[in-house]
Amino acid sequence: MQKGIAPILIVVVLIIITLLPQAAEKKSAQSSYELLQTKNRTKALQEARLAATLWPFDNKYKTRLSEIEKIYNRAAIIIYFQSAKQADIQQLETEILSVNDVKDVKYISQDEALKMYKELNKNDPALIKMVTKDILPDSLEVYLNNFTVREKVEQIAKKKSFVSTVLQSI
Repeated sequence: MQKGIAPILIVVVLIIITLLPQAAEKKSAQSSYELLQTKNRTKALQEARLAATLWPFDNKYKTRLSEIEKIYNRAAIIIYFQSAKQADIQQLETEILSVNDVKDVKYISQDEALKMYKELNKNDPALIKMVTKDILPDSLEVYLNNFTVREKVEQIAKKKSFVSTVLQSI
């Protein structure tokens, strides 16, 4: 009885060693498709996580997962203001948050923008001296689960007279 089990185990192990990397490759390709074609960040992240779990022995799946996580956690839209009142900004924030697939909205004050600028340019004191908070506008960073709603969010923002610029990232 013991002798009959060993060949079966070998066959099972060989099947697993053959099929799991193929499944991981397929899920990895699906994550790219979701990100680039459907622009669904959440689905892309799920597929990349599954690929890295299916075949953790190949670092390319972990690297792909790390890259998609960075994209997933990046703001999709940044809205800059000119002479905006806090009440107007809060009302716009509420309106944007009501859109399906908007993950989060983060307000960035002039003070916070200056801190971020200084951190980005900490190795260049001349650049830091040239900028004050007065030239940096307040802004909203909009985080999306699905990029297909970018146009809708942009339209909402561009209708507001206190919005100066709306920028997209990937």
